[in-house]
Parts: sequence; structure tokens; C-alpha cells
Amino acid sequence: MEKNSSKKGDIKISLLGLLIGISLIVAGVYGIVSNKIENQEYKNSTDIRTVNAVVEECRRKDEKNDADILIRSEYNTKVSFVVDGTTYKGRTYFVFGQNELKNSLPFQDKIRRGDEVSVEVYRTSKGSYKIKPDNDIITFLLCCMAIPVGTVVVIIMVLDIFKHASVKRT
Repeated sequence: MEKNSSKKGDIKISLLGLLIGISLIVAGVYGIVSNKIENQEYKNSTDIRTVNAVVEECRRKDEKNDADILIRSEYNTKVSFVVDGTTYKGRTYFVFGQNELKNSLPFQDKIRRGDEVSVEVYRTSKGSYKIKPDNDIITFLLCCMAIPVGTVVVIIMVLDIFKHASVKRT
């Protein structure tokens, strides 16, 4: 009796792993396709412009060297901007390297909530405006890696499920 419930638990874990593997594959494909579509839309846009946007949310991440000196600050922001009387929202990143940080006080924020920043926007094929895609190579590579990793997880889990099913029959 105890052996049977243990096998059911193993199959449930395998099914969960299968679901995770399929999710990785779907997320990887979605990321690659949406990135390609967004870049193509930007490239084919008939209206690309720079506008002022208001920072609504801002998260800062600092990078320091071994001597604990600030060498880089990255700001992940949510902004809103107006084009032709319509307000749009989007996300964008700002990175300040050592040269831009030299003249600022330690830990002074370069960007804060409520600040106005310049962002490049483009008109989509549907007529709305979006912030220029950032072409983050790391995100693209993670999407590419998610597909084979997900495939390996799916194969391992399917083999595990079949192993449990064949043991159950004998």
C-alpha cells in the first residue's frame, strides 16, 4: 500500500516536471517571436521620435568594484509619455557608467520618481506608440536557452512517466 502511494507521488512530480519543461519551451518561443516582431515593427515604423516621459516607478541596482566604489548604476523604470494627446505607458532602462557617476555624490539617485526623461518611441502598425525595443542580448539568449533546456526536461519526465507506467503493469 505504501509503495503504491509513493509511485503516485513520483508520477505527480514527473507530471509537474513535464509541465515546467513545456512552460520553458513555450516561454522561450514566445520570447523569441515577440522580440522579432517588436524589432521588425520598430524597423518598419513610419514615425520614430524622441519624447519626454515622466518616471512613475524606479528601481535602482548598483554595481561596485572590489574597493566598494560605485562603477555603474542601472535604473529599471516605468514611464508614461504623451504623443498626439494620448498617454502611453512603458518600461525602459537607463545605465550610468563610471564617467557619468564621477561628478555625483555617493549613492545619489540620477533618476527619481516624477523626473522627466527622454525616450525614443515608435508608432506600431496598430497606430499606438511604444518605447524603442532595447535589444537586450542576454534576454534573447535566455529565451534561446529555455527551448533546449525545456526539451531535455520534457524528455526526462516523459521517460520517467513511462518507466513508472511499465513498472506498474508488471
